[in-house]
Amino acid sequence: MTEWGASLKWRTLLLLSLAELLAMGLWFSASAVTPVLIDEWRLTTGDAAWLTMSVQIGFVVGALLSALFNVADIWAPRKVVAAGALAGAGLNALIPLMADGLPIAIALRFGTGMTLAAVYPVGMKIMATWTKEDRGLGLGLLVGALTIGSASPHFIRGLGGISQWEPVMLMASALAAVGGIIAWRFGLCGNVACASRISDIWATCGNCTQCGHGFRYSLLKHTAQIPMGPSSERSDPSAWPPSVRLPPSPWAAQGASSQASWQIGGGARVRRSQAWSSAEAAR
Repeated sequence: MTEWGASLKWRTLLLLSLAELLAMGLWFSASAVTPVLIDEWRLTTGDAAWLTMSVQIGFVVGALLSALFNVADIWAPRKVVAAGALAGAGLNALIPLMADGLPIAIALRFGTGMTLAAVYPVGMKIMATWTKEDRGLGLGLLVGALTIGSASPHFIRGLGGISQWEPVMLMASALAAVGGIIAWRFGLCGNVACASRISDIWATCGNCTQCGHGFRYSLLKHTAQIPMGPSSERSDPSAWPPSVRLPPSPWAAQGASSQASWQIGGGARVRRSQAWSSAEAAR
């Protein structure tokens, strides 16, 4: 792997770990304030236990549904992690804002657990696309972040000396929302197999594949600019805006239609096996 590729890889993994650390604070956000809730809501020990168990049950249900409907394969994984973190932050914030007793809190905690099923396992998937021989290191980095993150509400309460439970849960929600934004912005996958839609496909130009640099062009911001006029115009890359055009494909000599196919990601699909075999070998 080139120096540029290694830098991108570890930047992505570190930022992904940070996003997971911030988002997983939702898991024990209620547990950190359970003693206060017991007094305020007049809960028994068994009642208080449901504040944590409901999250775990929700996580199991969410993970099963995610696997059943192939959520992380249909949608871009970084968007799934971001959506899970943001949705979990919203549900968790509703507890101090509107819950006045155990039933509503348990329902919201169950929903929070379901959203975390989109954060933890899918984050592991993104990490796996960036690592091979050093996958154990990547896994340890991510699991360490998850462990620290899940305990962060206790740290928030202890560090600030907060006696009220509402600020602790709101702070955990705010940090989870920040984690979701980081995941959405920087949680890109390490290979094309992880991209699920044309807007997330990373096309590798032929020249860079052959020389092993593996430089990738993101079509995320440019596919919407492709003209939607007559088919002859859409198939002629010379009619497209400059920002949309990529370097000539290895099949440029075969005509404009082949070049157009390369431009919108067809080249990435045709050369997927060869291009990413080379990338894996370099990695």
